[in-house]
Amino acid sequence: MSDRSSSPEPILSSKKADKSPKDKSKKKSAQPTVVHTPHGKNEGTNAEWAYQPPAGTVVFDGELDEDFDWDSVKDDEDLELWVVRVPEGVKPKHLQNLKLDAPSANKTARIGSLERKAGSYDVWSLGDEPNEAVAADEMRTLQPLLPRKKKGTKFYAASDLPVRRVVLSARPPQPSLEESDENSDDRSWATGQNPPRPAYPKEMLKHRFLPIGAETPAPQGEDGMDVDVPAQKPSEDAESKPKKRKVEGSTKKSKKSKSTE
Repeated sequence: MSDRSSSPEPILSSKKADKSPKDKSKKKSAQPTVVHTPHGKNEGTNAEWAYQPPAGTVVFDGELDEDFDWDSVKDDEDLELWVVRVPEGVKPKHLQNLKLDAPSANKTARIGSLERKAGSYDVWSLGDEPNEAVAADEMRTLQPLLPRKKKGTKFYAASDLPVRRVVLSARPPQPSLEESDENSDDRSWATGQNPPRPAYPKEMLKHRFLPIGAETPAPQGEDGMDVDVPAQKPSEDAESKPKKRKVEGSTKKSKKSKSTE
């Protein structure tokens, strides 16, 4: 048995936060004041944030060129839009008076060439099918943009207009024939054959190549190979074996007569 009188029962006490009106007034006064601005937080105007075009490009100022208007190009059936990609070092003025063959719209073909001091270039017209000779497959997916005056000089894709894509690629270098001897008239090696190999004395050679079996002596005599010879069939006219002849005249055996008494 336990004596409950010896241990007092615990007393549960609930503490309520009694806040005085003075503390409430202090908290209200400590809140920061909100200032409403026309722009968001940490936003505003900065001269350095203005758009800067990439190097080599100019921002379109809204002036419209009538020759490149979207509607004028579409209405003229005799006008065709060409998209030309030139390598670095070739300027548009270098393409003046350049004669080109009539390109085909479906096939990739070489339509001309351009000779410059820095190098020679081939002019290729891209068709619908890819070609390994010209690495310009990305040109088929590019769509030129033309300004449209009726739409407030906004740019529109020329997907509905006839577009031809032309690429200038550097001509691959070709090996030049160097004369080994000015007085030599032997040019047979220049037609695709290797030049004659130089000969050296054996005492100057330090290494030699001996494949497996090179030092094996060759057989002295020629041994015949075993060849299976088909067996000969006996001829039909072969003589038959001699048969034994029967001796004429029968030998009578004597019969023993039984004697009767």
